[in-house]
Amino acid sequence: AQALVKLGQGAQPDLWPGLQGLRVPTLLVTGAADEKYTRLARQMAGELPLAWRVSFRGVGHAPHLESPAAYADE
Repeated sequence: AQALVKLGQGAQPDLWPGLQGLRVPTLLVTGAADEKYTRLARQMAGELPLAWRVSFRGVGHAPHLESPAAYADE
């Protein structure tokens, strides 16, 4: 429970304003069934100058667990 309190989204500062200043290649990976995070990744890719996205079909919130081989390939 303390991990969620200390490390959850509500505890983190807003980092969106700094995205345009990042100049590092960034891969955004989501499961297509996780509509919220796929939408956020799409928005984030628009802000990051060197980003690309991969969204795995039939996969939810944990692509690294639900589709480990495809995740590793990326």
